[in-house]
Amino acid sequence: MTSSDDELANLLETLRLRFGVTEELIKSYHKRDNSHYVRLAGDEKNATELTAEQLREKNRRIVLKQMIYALAAVRELLVGIDPELRIKTFDYMIDELWSVENGYKNEILIKPKGAGRGNRPSIPTSIHRVSLAVAYQKLRNAGVDKETAIEQVAIQSQLEVSTTRETIKDILEVRKDDETQKLFKHLEKVDVDADALIALYKSNSWYKRG
Repeated sequence: MTSSDDELANLLETLRLRFGVTEELIKSYHKRDNSHYVRLAGDEKNATELTAEQLREKNRRIVLKQMIYALAAVRELLVGIDPELRIKTFDYMIDELWSVENGYKNEILIKPKGAGRGNRPSIPTSIHRVSLAVAYQKLRNAGVDKETAIEQVAIQSQLEVSTTRETIKDILEVRKDDETQKLFKHLEKVDVDADALIALYKSNSWYKRG
């Protein structure tokens, strides 16, 4: 193996480590709810004496920093593969993320004017995913804990855990549109198990993304 090959191997190993750590941090962050931070803030052994919201913000910044480090590792690998590659796009993205992390005014990653849907699913997408929320509710009713139920639905539906969590929250908590709620109430009365409801979602997925 040449010196150049050694350098690329080292860059690739760094990338694997960065992505592995980042993925685990994101999973851990998503599993923490408000009660977690309230308990932590109220822990007498917690010398930081931060509020629950400050602890949440601190955790968010840790995750964001690790995401930036992972992207920086991708950048280094790309430059190692092709030193002539025009890499400014990556540099701009990393700079923007650092601006977000530091609380500075950034140029591109800003909230659009108007209502905006953010990362919430549209009404047609919510309707399409109603069966997943009902499947989750069936699992909860059967005694499965919240996180296990979300992960089980995510694995079987082949959606990201974060997407599954947001979908369930939108349908069960936000209740943002009448059509979705009507379908949810209808499916809730149908005598089928969670597996059948997830299979219903997957059978409709071939023609609709998400």
